[in-house]
Amino acid sequence: MLKGFLSLVLSLTVMAPMLAQSAKDRGLEAITEGSVRGALEYLASDWFEGREVGRRGSYMAAAYIESVFKTHGLEPAGDDGSYFQKVTLTEYKPGEKQILSVIGNGKQIDFAHKVDFSVTLPEVGGIYEAPVVFVGYGMPDDFEKADVSGKVVFRLKGFPGQADTASVSYKKYKPAGARELRRDKDKMAFDAGAVAIVEFDPSKDITKRWASNLPFRVNGKDYEGDKIRESFYETKVKLHGDTLRPELPVATVSAKVANELVSGSGISLKGFAKKAESAYKFKKVKLGKSIRLQTSVDSEIVVCRNVIAKIQGKDATKTVAVGAHYDHLGKHDGYIWNGADDNASGVTAILNIAKAFKASGQQPDKTILFTAWTAEEKGLNGSEHFLREADRNGLEIEYYLNFDMIGRNSSWDPEGNKCMMLYTKAFPIFEETNKRNNSGYDLNLDVSYSRVERPVNGSDQANFARRDIPIFWFHTWGHPDYHQPTDHSEKINWDKIIKIIKVSYLDVWDLTNEGVTVQ
Repeated sequence: MLKGFLSLVLSLTVMAPMLAQSAKDRGLEAITEGSVRGALEYLASDWFEGREVGRRGSYMAAAYIESVFKTHGLEPAGDDGSYFQKVTLTEYKPGEKQILSVIGNGKQIDFAHKVDFSVTLPEVGGIYEAPVVFVGYGMPDDFEKADVSGKVVFRLKGFPGQADTASVSYKKYKPAGARELRRDKDKMAFDAGAVAIVEFDPSKDITKRWASNLPFRVNGKDYEGDKIRESFYETKVKLHGDTLRPELPVATVSAKVANELVSGSGISLKGFAKKAESAYKFKKVKLGKSIRLQTSVDSEIVVCRNVIAKIQGKDATKTVAVGAHYDHLGKHDGYIWNGADDNASGVTAILNIAKAFKASGQQPDKTILFTAWTAEEKGLNGSEHFLREADRNGLEIEYYLNFDMIGRNSSWDPEGNKCMMLYTKAFPIFEETNKRNNSGYDLNLDVSYSRVERPVNGSDQANFARRDIPIFWFHTWGHPDYHQPTDHSEKINWDKIIKIIKVSYLDVWDLTNEGVTVQ
């Protein structure tokens, strides 16, 4: 009898700390170095061949992510009761026929593709012919001074004063980023009714990149060969829809083409760019020329898939989402772009947070979707497809947490504990919650908070932000291995990524439970 009593006392003594431990803390303990390293190292291994969208390695990676969701007991949330959501893309590149002609003064001059111009095309080919209108740098005010409806826009690349960082114009016009500037300028031309865009960079000779012969061999820091290495960017992809999306072709031209366009107008393009450094002022100039652009496109259908799982919440009317893209750049010329940081690191985060929520033993107040996106690298297509389906089905997302590149140290991070949290500025609750958990659990992350009105650049969170869904996003900045075949798992800072995953889990726990409403 005494032996049985002592056994009961011992059992209760052992169980007491377990009973006192909160569900939140039980989940936190499930995030271990082993669970993080195991997922990341496998996803970034050569077996997945760089996880390029629609290729064998990408399908294998999706199957692995599905298996982990199943292992942890998450419910499927894809198509037809599965974990997969089908995404159909059009993959395309310029075809054989690309001709740019300048028409004027009673003559037509035909220029050759990749001799005097290259072209970024819509997903279909066509013939575009219209008068050319010079719009300077194509800044917002420039379109007010030039009627471009039904015409070809001719503009200079970049922004006024870009060649001189000390210039007045540089300080006035410097954009957030080159990609964002080009996208905004393209949109202005489209909104103004242009039919095509011709762009010239007066500071660079673009013909150097089109040389057909090589002097001896290609020598780079991670590649040496007799020919230029294949590029992931030779093709583009877009969601395949049932209507044609209007988009302008953009022809990047040599100095020869540009000077032919302005000949007889009195404009010196290099002189225009130089004057723009001190005082940019565009004046309408009549060129008296037309452009004829004939293009063809080689395209094919590519089917890929998002991987989506869920933990059902107590309140089925409220849903939050945690996501990361699992695709990367694939395999080219025998080299594999493993993408350990970009973005096996982010996928590892969502897998471990899912594991932690299940290990807590407590049902969350809101439903949590765990989403692994396809086709991010070529245009954020997987998350866009998901959101179109969500809109169609009336699914509302309260907030979205994104992970993209959370495993490396930047050059300014000697302590190895810095990261950035970017979030929708109108929702300081993201920063407040993160500061509380980072400090309260002694994680010692040095977090830089970036508050953005509408964070529509950089990664899959952009598609949510465009729909005014609050977002926050963890990131550890760029590094020399970004989009290189040298982005390997042995370069990951394991201590940092584990802490980022832990604080993210704690943040999602607080924002999903305890009566918190983000929106």
